Amino acid sequence: MYGIGSTSASKILHGINTQVFMMWDQYIRPGYGYYNENATDYLKFMVDCQEILRAVVGHYQEKHGCDVTVAEKEICGRAYPDLKVKKSLAKLLDEYNWMKFCNKRDLPDPWLDL
Repeated sequence: MYGIGSTSASKILHGINTQVFMMWDQYIRPGYGYYNENATDYLKFMVDCQEILRAVVGHYQEKHGCDVTVAEKEICGRAYPDLKVKKSLAKLLDEYNWMKFCNKRDLPDPWLDL
């Protein structure tokens, strides 16, 4: 079949706005319990990712006693302290997904503390 599939579409959307759109592929989908390459499952996956990132930011806020803006900025700054341009939270989660599900690294499931 020719054309743009769900993996390519998610990568294009992510390239347009890395703050909002997450990438998914044949390894990441089943890692989150999604087996269909359709818009409905992609939207559910996006909700899952938002919940994970909210939980990460919330935990950071509680631990460091800061507001959401400061928490997001500090999390992104701590990930790659030497980079001049910081990566978005969505990009950091994307990198985590890639390491866990594509590279098969032994990392905790991102939704354990939700």
